[in-house]
Amino acid sequence: MDADVVAPFLFSGAVLSIMFIMWLIHGVIWWRIFSRTGQPGALGLLMFIPVVGFIMMIVLAFGEWPVLRELMVLRNKASVPPTPPPHQVGGGV
Repeated sequence: MDADVVAPFLFSGAVLSIMFIMWLIHGVIWWRIFSRTGQPGALGLLMFIPVVGFIMMIVLAFGEWPVLRELMVLRNKASVPPTPPPHQVGGGV
C-alpha cells in the first residue's frame, strides 16, 4: 500500500483512540461528582445522553444533595445544648 493511502487511516485511528480515552475520562469524572454529592455514581452515566445530561446538570446544581442533608442533621444534633451539670452545693468560683 502507498503511504498516502495508509496515513489517513492511521490518523483517524489515533483520533478515535484519543476520543475514546476522553469519553472514558468524562464518565469517570461525572461518576465521581455524583458519588461525592451522596447520589449513586451511576447517575453520571446519564450525562452521555444529551438532553438528559442537561437536565441532570440542573438537578445537580439546584437540587438538594443527600450528603448536605446528612450534614445538616448532624450539625443540628451537635447544636443541641448539653444538659447542665447537677447543682453543686458550696465551693463556688
